[in-house]
Amino acid sequence: MRGFESCFFSANEDKVLGGRKASPLRWWGIICWFLGFVVSFAVGGIIYENGWFDWVCRYVLMRIINGYWAGVSHRPYDYASFITYFAVKKMMVVRKNICIDGSVGKSIWLDVFAPSLSGMTGDFCTLIYAHGFCGFKDWGNFDLIAIQFANAGFVFVKFNFSHNGMSNGNTDVFDDLEAFGQNNYSKQLADLRIVTDWVSSELPSLLNNCRTKRLGLIGHSMGGAVSILHACNDSRIERLVTWAATSACKTPWGNWTEDALVQWKHNGVAYYRNGRTKQDMPLYYQLHEDFLQHESAFDVTQAISQLSIPVLLCHGSNDTSVTIAQAALLHNSLPTSKLFVLPSDHVFGRSHPWVGNDLPTATQALVKETIQFFS
Repeated sequence: MRGFESCFFSANEDKVLGGRKASPLRWWGIICWFLGFVVSFAVGGIIYENGWFDWVCRYVLMRIINGYWAGVSHRPYDYASFITYFAVKKMMVVRKNICIDGSVGKSIWLDVFAPSLSGMTGDFCTLIYAHGFCGFKDWGNFDLIAIQFANAGFVFVKFNFSHNGMSNGNTDVFDDLEAFGQNNYSKQLADLRIVTDWVSSELPSLLNNCRTKRLGLIGHSMGGAVSILHACNDSRIERLVTWAATSACKTPWGNWTEDALVQWKHNGVAYYRNGRTKQDMPLYYQLHEDFLQHESAFDVTQAISQLSIPVLLCHGSNDTSVTIAQAALLHNSLPTSKLFVLPSDHVFGRSHPWVGNDLPTATQALVKETIQFFS
């Protein structure tokens, strides 16, 4: 306690504070202690905070700041603070809600999770994750998954497609249903190309100017089909992983009747009921028109058959949204691909919102298999 109290009190005791006297200089020390605490929290927004180590690092940063601002230095624990500060630099780097221009005037919101900047002195491997239909980058506390990839030494980038129906990157509410209704595969492919360009050109400036030596792609469900098409047309993608990918660009009308398609065209819009938000999500007929105009280019099985890069297909055997038969079709189209089947559902045991810091068993197995594939 003596060391802690000496932050505030000196031998020149002019005023009483808590039963002891404090000099006017040490009143400034108290102010600096408080300011240091605030600043340390601001610094905490730059690095990822997790558990007890977070509080240790905040206190260390606070002590360093106090030592300079209040003139309270030249003590053993101040020097120790400098040593621990370098440990802070080894913490994971997180950049949340970076905004870049996407398709047709809409924004793409990105998150970047990376190993420590101090450890990034050369080239690195970056993985891009593309979410599925009615999905978003933070669905089911996806940060937990991103953390594991960063801890494994990867730079992990997840993003919201520009027309996913969310106006900003810090929400789980579909507050832009007009954009959602105007979404289509062409716009998603354009978005994924924009993100890939950004990773190649702009991301290094955030990470000690290190370059991406390898670029991998992960896509879930509808995002899996989009990822297959993108990988087929972008030689920068060196490895591809799909999680419960669809085998055709027909989400969500793939199982609709002919009468329903005719009615969709006649009305110009159909509605999809979101089970989580209970919203009726508009689907303008332009989605189907976009598919008809590019049906050959949107042939997922044809695209995957042309890939010469390593491909991992992950699927849940109990998936009722995208059946395991679709995974088999993709695997048969590219026999050199690896098929990894788990006894799980379409989202591998997760839900939104996800409470807690532990992933479901199936998701954990999925992440482990994916990390091994990219390693």
